[in-house]
Amino acid sequence: MVTAAGLRIGWDDLPRPVRLAVEDILGDQIIDVRSQVGGFSPGTADRVVTAAGRRAFVKAASPGLNERTVELHRREALVAAALPAEVPAPALRGVHDDG
Repeated sequence: MVTAAGLRIGWDDLPRPVRLAVEDILGDQIIDVRSQVGGFSPGTADRVVTAAGRRAFVKAASPGLNERTVELHRREALVAAALPAEVPAPALRGVHDDG
């Protein structure tokens, strides 16, 4: 069986304004990042930890990598924001979309 998997960019590949926007959403400086490998998206997928110990999962992509990925991330954010609080899923902490 052949599996398909894309190569992801990493946290450090994101433009500085995007990384700062994530810190703004989280309300703290990010001090640890663990990029996740595998998957089908060329965008980054990172587990981050802030100075206060708050943890989050961050996904980011750009149209330059793949326009479809950007569309899927936007759709995922809309769905996550609409989930009722009783759904056993991580809460959406925020979205940064610079167009």
